[in-house]
Amino acid sequence: MLLTRSFLKVLFLPPGLLIFTALLGLLLLKWRPRVATLLLCFSILGLYLFSTPALVIWLSDSLEDHPSLKQTDAALESAGAIVVLGGGTLKRPNEYGGNTLKIGTLNRLHHGVYWHKKTGLPLLVTGGVGRDMSVSEAKLMETNLRDYYGLEARWLEERSRTTWENAQYSAEILLPLNTRKIVLVTEAYHIKRAIYSFEQFGFEVTPAPFGYSSSRKQSWRLMDFLPDAKAFDVNYKLLHERVGLVSYRLMYD
Repeated sequence: MLLTRSFLKVLFLPPGLLIFTALLGLLLLKWRPRVATLLLCFSILGLYLFSTPALVIWLSDSLEDHPSLKQTDAALESAGAIVVLGGGTLKRPNEYGGNTLKIGTLNRLHHGVYWHKKTGLPLLVTGGVGRDMSVSEAKLMETNLRDYYGLEARWLEERSRTTWENAQYSAEILLPLNTRKIVLVTEAYHIKRAIYSFEQFGFEVTPAPFGYSSSRKQSWRLMDFLPDAKAFDVNYKLLHERVGLVSYRLMYD
């Protein structure tokens, strides 16, 4: 299942989509020159658009519409837990002798610690055992909490492989404890799908997003329309999240 999802991502999201379209255009150039020209133009235009900060601003405009959490938010007073979503692991035998957390997961963990220190709410870390892993992502998060922050997670959810499963298995831990109101920690581009998933399992979510893709929603500049390698990476994440949100609503509504 995970391999199928990975293949579909490569096939239908940039840069894979643009590369396959360009290759198809080159193959058809001799027999279907008009079709081939359209495919090549699509690839070039797509490459340009996905390399622009302007597309980052446009894609993030509606996806990242939840504001950052404030300490004065009244919902914090009734919340029962902070849930920190895993964001992936890396196999690093040379540096660490095994698996370690991706930078995105470390950022989520740091943000969860920030709100734990502000509120005193207990932490739940969530993430299962991925490919080539000997321990769960949640266990690695717990180790980082203990070794670098001197903290302990109260709960570990160690079975999930997707955002939907993050919510499903977290519900099995927290809802029997009558902990329905939670603070949910993940990046701003991912928060919408995370909120949707957790609300489907009966949680009342106070979002704690961070790491916004763009701080500007208006006042376009010339530099926004010039290619930028970093923008391509951000646009991939934003498009992936939009596709994920639509697919979740189609599958689970």
